[in-house]
Amino acid sequence: MAKTRTQICRDWRNRNPDKVREQRRRRRIKTPTQEDVDRARVRAKKKGLPCTITAAYIKAITPEICPVLGIPLLRNKATGPRYNSPSIDRIIPELGYVEGNVIVVSHLANAIRSNATPEQILAVGNFYQKLLRAR
Repeated sequence: MAKTRTQICRDWRNRNPDKVREQRRRRRIKTPTQEDVDRARVRAKKKGLPCTITAAYIKAITPEICPVLGIPLLRNKATGPRYNSPSIDRIIPELGYVEGNVIVVSHLANAIRSNATPEQILAVGNFYQKLLRAR
């Protein structure tokens, strides 16, 4: 019977405890903000966009409250991003991740904005506002 990927990985970790320890140490050194910047660099590279932001810059511009939705920005340490996790948003997407063109908002606000124009977002908001008033 062939080994599963999980078994192969477990065997490798058992044979290489020093490498595993070093990998874990390197991961711990990164701050959550540095991880956000690293992910932004990967996205920028895939899209052919510039990325010159630093973790210090992002930390300096990160508010405690989402400027769009007014909800507290909190990091979820256990799993991936939640609706109120901080997220780096490009104001003008074509300019990339450069100082002055990024803002930190909630993951929910960034997801809402990701595939819609401002006009479409307003249209949806106006529609539901009228719908709720009619009730």
